[in-house]
Amino acid sequence: MTSHSFGPKKIKKLFSVFGVSSTLYNFLIESLGPLGITQKEITAHMGETPLMVKGFEERVSIIKVLKLWQAIETLYPHSDIGMRIAELFTPEKAGIIGQLFMQTQTLSESVEMMRRYLSLIIGSITFDYVEEGEHSVFYFDAFPNLLVPKSVIECYVFICYFWSLKYLQTDELPVLRASFSYGKPLHVKRYKEVCPNTILNFNASRNYAVLEKSIFYKANKQFCSNIYKLIIEDANKLEFHKKSNTPFSSEVAKAIQEHIYLGNINLSTIALSLDISTTTLKRNLQKEGTTFKILFESVKKELSLLMLKNKNLNVEDIAFFLNYSEYSSFFRAFKKWHGVTPSYLRNQE
Repeated sequence: MTSHSFGPKKIKKLFSVFGVSSTLYNFLIESLGPLGITQKEITAHMGETPLMVKGFEERVSIIKVLKLWQAIETLYPHSDIGMRIAELFTPEKAGIIGQLFMQTQTLSESVEMMRRYLSLIIGSITFDYVEEGEHSVFYFDAFPNLLVPKSVIECYVFICYFWSLKYLQTDELPVLRASFSYGKPLHVKRYKEVCPNTILNFNASRNYAVLEKSIFYKANKQFCSNIYKLIIEDANKLEFHKKSNTPFSSEVAKAIQEHIYLGNINLSTIALSLDISTTTLKRNLQKEGTTFKILFESVKKELSLLMLKNKNLNVEDIAFFLNYSEYSSFFRAFKKWHGVTPSYLRNQE
């Protein structure tokens, strides 16, 4: 393929597959007022009026979201637009996921929730959380780098920071070092105000932050052991344990259902929750003619339909609760299970 054949239209079509949550897109439109940007200004700049996405839409094209973001970035009179939007995107704005985030036993559990949730709503940015000795290190990456403005990465980083502050009910996190791949911003003074005791480094090879690990394991005063069952009550209607013809499989399925929202579910975690070895778990499932993989898939398939009936859950909420960290993987699985998209099925009700 020549460079001539790979023109702007094909590039636009290629990147249109990188979808972003309609929740995020609608939030950006809602933020225009607090940011002091009028509908008239945004319409004149974009050449069109950005409209809220209604209903149960799967995704909004990343091109459409970036176009809105860049318009906001241009019209906002200060350089700290990423941080300002991060301040506006509170846990309350994340709905059910935000409630869960605030009420886990420790911040380490919430960090895993945030990792999966943000990767679901902003598929082009991801982070890895690694523990090294007494420290925790967060690595942030953007893809495709050429399309994602540095203010978006900045917003992503500070959403994590501000949510953690609220979780810990403190004014400052013990961030030892923070490294950013972009150049020193004009509003670097705000970084120093928010993180006064942090060593800052710009124009680095990667985005990362180093924190004291101990803060992630402090007991949470806001912990609520029943929040999951209260929030997705409909999912608990699946009473696998009553299927007496396969009692052990039913017990395993019930354990999967009870732990699925925490993420990282696998054979070992479920065996541990049942206080048996992975070998015993596999052997007993084999006796009943099934495997952990088949059972896990079956649970997710049945839960997806129950969750779809809950009008309080959007598509990212459902993907999150079913243990997905990438929207595209959930979307493909849902179509394989039910032959149609989530929005199509919900609109038929």
